[in-house]
Amino acid sequence: MQLALITSEQDKPGEKELVNSMFLAGLNRLHLRKPGYSNRDYEAYFNSVDRNYHNRIILHGGGFELYGKIETGGVHINTAQRSDIKVLDAIVNIPPSQLSSSFHSWREIRHCQLNLGYVFISPVFDSISKSDYKAGVNLSGLATLKSRFAEQGKTCPGIFGLGGIDVPHVAILKQYKFDGAVVYGSVWKSANPLAMFEGLLAAAQK
Repeated sequence: MQLALITSEQDKPGEKELVNSMFLAGLNRLHLRKPGYSNRDYEAYFNSVDRNYHNRIILHGGGFELYGKIETGGVHINTAQRSDIKVLDAIVNIPPSQLSSSFHSWREIRHCQLNLGYVFISPVFDSISKSDYKAGVNLSGLATLKSRFAEQGKTCPGIFGLGGIDVPHVAILKQYKFDGAVVYGSVWKSANPLAMFEGLLAAAQK
């Protein structure tokens, strides 16, 4: 199982050094989500990370104009952006393998017209970072989703579970055959983010 990490929306002390250490430890994908960032800020963030890992950094929700100008692992659009004509025009030439999006139900994924390499579905468990964001996804629905795609002769995008992911929850997602887990609050709220990440990664790789 792969492990993806979403950055904190606000820069954390020592964040760039932590990110480099997490990549060195085996981080598969870093979703760079910084709503307040300008394109210059995004470029500075990339420049602070070892160039060997730039192809694992995904522009999440912004900075799309930089795609093709700097090396990146792709682009992630949120729910609202899937119906935003300007955003759709900006991503039209991005290959499906480098395009992902966020969903909140299996039905949304099934009826999405975009060709996506992988998707996030949330919340699979009660959120760690948002007290009012409770689990709302039936995990067993993944098997049905994959069957529906197969029946239609389509390739199902990779399915990553998001929301409340801690070490025990990684094991549960693996049991349900999720392709990946997305972590956020468990890492950035930890007193030792790197140690927490390494524990999550170990669970994902078991």
